Amino acid sequence: MAVLTRRQKISKFGLNSLPNLGEESQTPASLIIDTHYAQLRLLDRWTWERYCRLCEYLRMTAYEMASLVMLPHANVRVFRAHGRIPNPGAPHIALLLTMIEYNMCKGIAIDAVDPFDGVMGGKS
Repeated sequence: MAVLTRRQKISKFGLNSLPNLGEESQTPASLIIDTHYAQLRLLDRWTWERYCRLCEYLRMTAYEMASLVMLPHANVRVFRAHGRIPNPGAPHIALLLTMIEYNMCKGIAIDAVDPFDGVMGGKS
């Protein structure tokens, strides 16, 4: 049986959001976690409008929220202009925003997701 290269796996299975695919350090547990976050599509969820909604709920400015999640203030202008969290660090910022949103807005924002639900087979 032929072993697929990392690039072939990404192409065949659409797994381009699995950062550790094919790494020697990858374990079954790390693959479960990476797959879980890929399925949540966190980067796609965080539009400028969603970011502003969270800021309004928490009574914070866009720049105060940026400081909270360690997003440089210059990137806030890029975020506003393009509607997406700018790189570098976009996946990490998206995860932090999701964690904040879920913890502060669960029960209010019906589209808030628990980023840890289902990770390692458990419920957070």
